[in-house]
Amino acid sequence: MNITLVTREFLPLTGGLQVLAAQLGRHLKKRGHDFEVVTRFTRRRLDLRLHLVKSQAEETLEVGGVKTHVVGHRRSLGLAMDVFYKTLFKPGIDDFPIRLFAYAYQNKISNLTERFDVIHFLGQGLELLGFAALASARRQGKPFIVEPCVHPGQWGDHPIDLKLYRQADALIAHSRFEKRFLESQGVDPEKIAILHGFEDRADGDGARFRKKHNITNFMALFLGRRSKDKGYPVVTEAFLSFLKRDNPDAKLVIAGPPDGERIQAPEPYASRILELGQLEESEKHDALAACDVLCVPSEGESFGIVYMEAWRYKKPIIARKIPVLEEINGSRPGGILVENDSAVTENISDALSRLFRDQRLRRELGERGFQISSEFVWENVVERYLEVYRDARSRKSGTS
Repeated sequence: MNITLVTREFLPLTGGLQVLAAQLGRHLKKRGHDFEVVTRFTRRRLDLRLHLVKSQAEETLEVGGVKTHVVGHRRSLGLAMDVFYKTLFKPGIDDFPIRLFAYAYQNKISNLTERFDVIHFLGQGLELLGFAALASARRQGKPFIVEPCVHPGQWGDHPIDLKLYRQADALIAHSRFEKRFLESQGVDPEKIAILHGFEDRADGDGARFRKKHNITNFMALFLGRRSKDKGYPVVTEAFLSFLKRDNPDAKLVIAGPPDGERIQAPEPYASRILELGQLEESEKHDALAACDVLCVPSEGESFGIVYMEAWRYKKPIIARKIPVLEEINGSRPGGILVENDSAVTENISDALSRLFRDQRLRRELGERGFQISSEFVWENVVERYLEVYRDARSRKSGTS
């Protein structure tokens, strides 16, 4: 089967969606299927308005073994999108910028997908690229699949997002929680499949990481964008509280791209927090192997690949009680899920203290996490993506 995945950003930009797209492509290609990516940006991450206004130079390149087509638009469209951007948020007149953007991109996408069987869009409606992919799929009579990665209350649940989802031939949700939300918004439940995959990898060298950064004792790891929604301020404050109260021999390692101001820890604690910025993939896995606990108190996740990655190393996690993690963990969690309330900072500090003191608990939670994550490795999931593609294709051709 020939699959085109359309998404707003792709490697070498990093993030959950980029990792998902690259890993899915790698495993589909391993099984003999053709897979290409159409994207808007590979060099810089922009907010929504600038994403619609700005453009990267068009090119076709090989990224991580995946043929990647970067598509862009003329300056005149950017100026028009800047003018009409606010109308996206005004019901009744929001259709014009959608149609304008789709018109500018549908031919580009059609030309790149002519020999492909399926168009798979990874993202939300407000990015507008999905509407261009939808128009291209409709013009060519091809199935259109959307994987929206909705975080209700944060993103992916705007009326324009829902307008796109309802027109898809199939949707891929990452959890029962996300599926129930989509159903409540008028998406046909028969169209929604629940699945998500991640790379089964545990080849990191923890000793190498600890030696390089002179870490000899307890290590907590924050891995993700340095942003509020990922929990960067909260984990930093919680770790400082843990240090002040317990005076442990411990370090917090923060690794990931910047997305906000760095928090300056006061003396004498500054040396206990190591900010490394974005790591190469191999060193990221070294960090996962080296840590005693992964602490990423994100405000919302569609799936949460980073927790799965930590569990392959049998590391416990500390995270907020968000629906997808409660669902995945069930009654025997692979870490400590804290209440997402006004006491979240102290809750995380307490969890750090508890895991610092109890090595046996760390080991038990890590083992449970390893068992939980085994269900989601790509070897057990990629065939289910292919089933979604085949079913959507059959329905489209009327042979089901």
